[in-house]
Amino acid sequence: FADRLGRRRSLACMYAVMAAIFAWWLVASRIWELAMLAIIFGTCYGGFVALLPAVTADYFGGSNISGILGALYTSVAFGNLLGPTFAGFMFDLRQSYVVPIVMSILAAIVASICTLFLEKPESWRETFFQ
Repeated sequence: FADRLGRRRSLACMYAVMAAIFAWWLVASRIWELAMLAIIFGTCYGGFVALLPAVTADYFGGSNISGILGALYTSVAFGNLLGPTFAGFMFDLRQSYVVPIVMSILAAIVASICTLFLEKPESWRETFFQ
């Protein structure tokens, strides 16, 4: 898929599908819907984890990729630590997960748009590494 569409566009599509999945989660009420949500979300999240190193290498090259990915995945760890804590706090406050789900929708939309509007790796590397 990423070879035909392009890595950057594929990553943006995954973020957009994740936003749609979060939106569907707000209105899902049947067990089969939640099962489908889990399957589609898992596919997109797995694709994101597999595609991000390739996109990162496109922009930064392969020589420093391990350090860059280490920094990226460490920053993700903070979100993984704070996100569920915030969601639990919001549930205690409002008796609903709507606020954290809407925030997830917005974050996925912003990620998709930012990814789509990134400069091409070649022109970005020429500007950044000079």
